[in-house]
Amino acid sequence: MGYLGLATLQAAAVLFESLWLFNLDYSGQTIFILFLVIWLLAVVSVMLGIFISTFAQNEGHVFPFIPLVILPSVFLTGLIIDTNSLPAWAAFIGKCLPLHYAVNIIHEIIKPEYSLYDTWLDFTILTGYIFLLWVLASLTLKETES
Repeated sequence: MGYLGLATLQAAAVLFESLWLFNLDYSGQTIFILFLVIWLLAVVSVMLGIFISTFAQNEGHVFPFIPLVILPSVFLTGLIIDTNSLPAWAAFIGKCLPLHYAVNIIHEIIKPEYSLYDTWLDFTILTGYIFLLWVLASLTLKETES
């Protein structure tokens, strides 16, 4: 619960700073949906971190996992490079990553003619990642005796 509280504060800080630094002017509904997307992505990241950390013997073993998760997310999900210009295998890997669905939602909601119906599938998949990673993390936790 503490990590989810921290994720909420970080999502609010990122959204506030982005709106302020880039002088963005969106409606209240768009800002709320942007916050929701950023928060869902933060929760997915927390769950992914918990899942990955269960395979590490100590803190130093977690660091090699970071580039294995971050680099494909940045380059294969449409954040920097359009997924239509990627090879089929790379686009497939990108669609398996949660950031792809967050990017899709953000691309849709900043359009003036946005409708929540346009992104319901992406929201569902992003939320599904939370529950999938939560289950996987809970199944891989090691029992310890106090």
